[in-house]
Amino acid sequence: MSAYAIFALKYPSLLCFEQQSGVEQENLKALFGIKKICSDAQMRRVLDRLSPQHLDQLFSKRIALLHQSGIQKQYRFLKKYYLCSVDGVRYFESRKVNCQQCQVIQHKNGEREYHHALLGAVLVHPDR
Repeated sequence: MSAYAIFALKYPSLLCFEQQSGVEQENLKALFGIKKICSDAQMRRVLDRLSPQHLDQLFSKRIALLHQSGIQKQYRFLKKYYLCSVDGVRYFESRKVNCQQCQVIQHKNGEREYHHALLGAVLVHPDR
């Protein structure tokens, strides 16, 4: 839930998330059920073990629920189209810390930059 909270609330870094004040910690507890803020090292240890393929089944189930509920009909545009907004973001960057799943940029000066990135897609409608 901490990883989800970081993404959903758009924290600029794991460190910013880790350094929450008392009021912010209470809000995280109420919204996400987070009882204790984990360290960035612990978050990396947990998330680095997960394969993105574990999310495939979850994603398929959510799409099926969307169709069953009929919600996607509210996003139909010009009677037969769906508009999908797509955006990418880097949510981790470092020249020192890295893992096997990191994407790597090799700079001309020989330095390497490691990062993780996310591609998100959302159904949108001009009236919603």
